[in-house]
Amino acid sequence: MNVKERIVSEAAAMFVRNGIKSITMDDIACTLGVSKRTIYELFKDKNELLTECLEFHMALNMNENLRILAESPNMIEAMLKFLKRGTEAMEEINFSFFTDLQKYHPKVYKDIVVASRHKNIAFTMSMLQRGIEEGVFRSDIKTELVAITLREQIDLMTKPDIFPYSKYSKSEVFTSIIINFSRGISTPKGTALMDELLQNYKEE
Repeated sequence: MNVKERIVSEAAAMFVRNGIKSITMDDIACTLGVSKRTIYELFKDKNELLTECLEFHMALNMNENLRILAESPNMIEAMLKFLKRGTEAMEEINFSFFTDLQKYHPKVYKDIVVASRHKNIAFTMSMLQRGIEEGVFRSDIKTELVAITLREQIDLMTKPDIFPYSKYSKSEVFTSIIINFSRGISTPKGTALMDELLQNYKEE
């Protein structure tokens, strides 16, 4: 991993853990043990660094999602693996990251997050279609509509006025969304498989 890759990797982790506004270029330089000048030689400004951090993080997530799909014998098992991975990751995320991104870096938000929305929905639609072909998801669902609905539900997690952090943990909200979503689109075969796998999931 070269210097630029190290900066992107560490900065991405710092932004996610602490929010974007509270992390300065000085903080990143100090954490990595490099000069601020080195950072500015590689990145024009914080927006450019943040853009590369988001692209890096999205690529990591997509690679992990593809690995889970390839290793899962069916979509129910894949969904529960996504759930396990997601609940672990949720506790590491400071949700001010999302509000900071929209409020202080709107162009980056529009160029990266909004632009990737269609790709994410298409990816979810492909998973739904696989589940239909396996007989674990209902064949009467409209995959695009369902994919958009799931995306919107997950986006609601970042809104503390709807899910107060003092009342609901992030992993609790995420689990509720994924389990109820999956049950709602599952066939009897899919539901039975989910019940079996959830029991194993709880025992781990």
